[in-house]
Amino acid sequence: MQKVVQTQGRESFKVILLYGFLALFFLIFLGKMAYINTMPKDFPSLISSEKDRAIRGTIISADGYTIASSQKLYKAAINTKNINPDNKELFITLFFYL
Repeated sequence: MQKVVQTQGRESFKVILLYGFLALFFLIFLGKMAYINTMPKDFPSLISSEKDRAIRGTIISADGYTIASSQKLYKAAINTKNINPDNKELFITLFFYL
């Protein structure tokens, strides 16, 4: 009878210890979640702005030749693998006029 009481005591101690560890890990998890939620977040802005340089005009030499001008330069790049071969001539014609 005494041996049965000792094994029941050990088993109940192990169960209590197991539930204690589970409760401890759950509290650590909740603490980490609370910490993550209260930290300031650094998300990128949804609104962006572009600042342009002032257009200064053209530089003209003494003989009337334009040396430099400040105009915006736009660049268009197309992936040629996506062009349908049947419409290639039409695409070249349209892109040339841009």
